[in-house]
Amino acid sequence: TFVPINQDAEKLAGEEHAWKEVKNAVNEVRYPKSKEEWEKVLARCRNLLSSYKGRLPDTNIYQLKMLDCAMDACINLESWEEALYYGNRTLEPY
Repeated sequence: TFVPINQDAEKLAGEEHAWKEVKNAVNEVRYPKSKEEWEKVLARCRNLLSSYKGRLPDTNIYQLKMLDCAMDACINLESWEEALYYGNRTLEPY
């Protein structure tokens, strides 16, 4: 028997304190204008993504937003391989 996954539950999967911190971090990111600002954004994304590895699935909406943010930072910093890595991670939940 096929049982559909509750997509709303998947959007907030993982440890609540983890996704709330990621949500706050994503909301703090504005539109960086300089290379230095993009580097800070990428460092913050990397830190949070590694801190919650295994505790926040890529299906979590805030984790997806963090991955998008990391990808955008990599694109702006011309770190193509890393941008591709984050981009591929955002595709998997779909």
